[in-house]
Amino acid sequence: MIAESLKSMFADEWDRYVNHEFVRKMRSGDLPLDNFKFYLVQDSLYVNEMLKAVMRSSELLPNDMALRILSAVILGRDKGMETHAFLEKELNVVESNRMTMTTYSYTRHLRYASTVGWPQFLAAWIPCMWGYSEVGKAVSDSPNMYYRAWAEFYASSEYAERVSVILEAMDRFNGDVTEIKDYFLISLKFEQMFWQASLDMESPI
Repeated sequence: MIAESLKSMFADEWDRYVNHEFVRKMRSGDLPLDNFKFYLVQDSLYVNEMLKAVMRSSELLPNDMALRILSAVILGRDKGMETHAFLEKELNVVESNRMTMTTYSYTRHLRYASTVGWPQFLAAWIPCMWGYSEVGKAVSDSPNMYYRAWAEFYASSEYAERVSVILEAMDRFNGDVTEIKDYFLISLKFEQMFWQASLDMESPI
């Protein structure tokens, strides 16, 4: 499995991502709500740009693969956005269109990958989609009701099925893994930075 190979190749970076302090504090319930609200705003901005990159890269994908991925993402987005909307309402989150430098840089990385080729884009996208499945399971038993609600979607079998579509698509790549490994690694680092930016409440640009 290509994704497993990439994950093993950068096991330490993966661990720093899925076990980041932000994740650990969500799981323990010790994360201040202000940090979580900050995260929700930036995550919404990220998702909007991510979906644009998915649409752009779909033009490079084989037709059957593009159809499966787009269907999975659209279905997944509805449920995910419902969860986001619930949390934003409950927590009185004020939306903003101002990205942090971390969010801006990460989304530009995805945008660039979506213009290079479908293997490069999938390698750049997988850390987000696959990693959140692990994070969701880790946070699902948090004593904080809001963090549990957030995690429920990512820990669900429905979300896991959608991730599997993307992982299966990655397995269609029959080239040299060295051609795509940097896209995967850069996204892993950005995921860590994204958590940290929410802990630090990084100033928007």
